[in-house]
Amino acid sequence: MTPYATTTDADSYFAARGQTPEWSAIADQPSALVRASQYIDLRYRSRLGTGRWKSMFSGSRAGGRAQDQEWPRVDAADYDGNDIDPSSIPLEVVNATIEAAIREGQNPGSLLPDYNPAADRLPTSVEVYQAVKVSYGQSLTYKNATNDTPGQLDVSPTVPIFPEIDAIIAPVLTGVGGIVAMNVIR
Repeated sequence: MTPYATTTDADSYFAARGQTPEWSAIADQPSALVRASQYIDLRYRSRLGTGRWKSMFSGSRAGGRAQDQEWPRVDAADYDGNDIDPSSIPLEVVNATIEAAIREGQNPGSLLPDYNPAADRLPTSVEVYQAVKVSYGQSLTYKNATNDTPGQLDVSPTVPIFPEIDAIIAPVLTGVGGIVAMNVIR
C-alpha cells in the first residue's frame, strides 16, 4: 500500500503547525502513514441498507478493482462541484492522512481498534452523588437511585472519532448535488 502522504509532506505540515517535535518522536513514520492511509480508506465508507459498502468519496477508483486504494479517482468532485484531477490525491486526503498518522504513530492501533463485546466491557457500576446510578454491560442501563426506576440506553460499540480529521476531509466526501455523507458513531 502506498501512503497518501510522504514523510516530506508530513514534515512540512507539522513544521508549519509547530508540531515538529511530536512528529519527530514517532519512530516509524512511514508505517504510520501507511496505516493512516488505510484508515482514510476504511473510515470513509458507509454501509447501505442492503448491506453493501459504498465509498463516501465521489467518483470511482481510477484503476477499478485492480486499485487497492480509494484514490486516485475518476469523475470525482468536491462539495462545491469542482472537479478533482483524476491522476492526483486531493490535498484534503493528504492532510487528513497526515493528521491520522501522528495519532497512529503516537498510539499504534488507535485509529481502528478491534471491539469484542464479550471482553471489552465498561465498568460495572458508577454512583453519582447518590442521585443517579449507572451500570454498564453489553448495553448501558441506568437507574434513578432514589426510586430505583430502571431505564435502557441503546449503546453500540465505540469507535474513536477524530473531528479534526473529519473536518479536513469533508470537502471531498461528496460530489455535485450530494450531501456530506459522514456517519458519526458514538
